[in-house]
Amino acid sequence: MKIGVIGLGDNVQKAYLPTFVKMYNTAEFIFASDNAQVRSELMSKYHLLKMVSSLDELFAAGIEACFIHVPAPLRCELTRRCLEKDIHVFVDGPLRKQPTEVKQLQELALAHSKIFMIGFNRRFAPLVERLKETPAKQSLFLQKNITVKSRNVEELFYNDFLPVLDAAIYLLDSELKRTIPVIKQRAGKLESATLILETAATTAILTMNFQSKVASEIYEVTSENGISILNELTSLRLLHAENEELLGFGDWDSPLKKRGYEQMVRLFVNAVKSETSTNLRQKNILLSYELCAEMLQEYQQQIK
Repeated sequence: MKIGVIGLGDNVQKAYLPTFVKMYNTAEFIFASDNAQVRSELMSKYHLLKMVSSLDELFAAGIEACFIHVPAPLRCELTRRCLEKDIHVFVDGPLRKQPTEVKQLQELALAHSKIFMIGFNRRFAPLVERLKETPAKQSLFLQKNITVKSRNVEELFYNDFLPVLDAAIYLLDSELKRTIPVIKQRAGKLESATLILETAATTAILTMNFQSKVASEIYEVTSENGISILNELTSLRLLHAENEELLGFGDWDSPLKKRGYEQMVRLFVNAVKSETSTNLRQKNILLSYELCAEMLQEYQQQIK
């Protein structure tokens, strides 16, 4: 099985490339970058066996599936081209496109009977999965603080806010009844974004501070059995009435496995092999994009 990988920036080198290399016995990976220096350096560093310069060259090589890691504004177009060529697609989650375009890609994949996976790693992080299994959730509180220098607001929402918003959607167990957006900005400068999500049984509060001095990510889930607090996706405290547990990982556990990246890659490749997408955790991903677009619209209305 031939699998293409297009886009080899710093994030891909850290979050995906080590897993691709470990899976050489599973499939033939063909890597594409239009940067000759990147091609040369990565072929030497990771002993990559085959490298090309464009998506067209991946098509010519006869790939059956493709991982798309190009910059966000280009992802939808490359995804469309692959699906129209009857190629299965994994694409990084922040597409920075309107929800209607995401829906069109989902419909295109269905029309061509191809797997289309949007990759949000938090859905596959083991300790997030432990939170997901919490029965009878009463409240969720997801807080992320980031330090921002100079990025546009659309990028902040789709690159930073959307993945955590999607984690909140994933953790909820029933249909949304109400959403309340709250945007704080000063002279057009985005300071914080908060979204309240309500189902019949659970209230979730997602908040992000874009002007923090310290970067952090903390999730808290309350149920009738106790409180669960997840820190940076890698350390989970379970507080019960009579005792407390601390769950984490061993010293030798891969950071990519802790954060769900390795699981995403392996599940997609296995899905392509078996031609089934039932285990790819794609439920309600379109809803995440719709809510993110509404948050961006709320900001835009405030600054008019």
